[in-house]
Amino acid sequence: MKQSTRKKPSSGGGRVFLVRGKDGGKPAWHYVLIDKLKQPLFQKMLKKGALELKDYGTVLHSGWGDDPPPELAEAVRRQYG
Repeated sequence: MKQSTRKKPSSGGGRVFLVRGKDGGKPAWHYVLIDKLKQPLFQKMLKKGALELKDYGTVLHSGWGDDPPPELAEAVRRQYG
């Protein structure tokens, strides 16, 4: 899924990132568990714009809008730190 980031993502637990951007012109968010070895490249590529998130790890959750539902955000914080 192509994703262009609007700002640096938040991270939880060091490897789970909340990436916000546009997907097909619509606002979208994705929680992504980044492979440890790919994390430096992932962070570098975020600064360049669009990227394929699944190339860097596992998309745990995603949805439309600017932010994930608060209950999901809390569940991710509890599970991943």
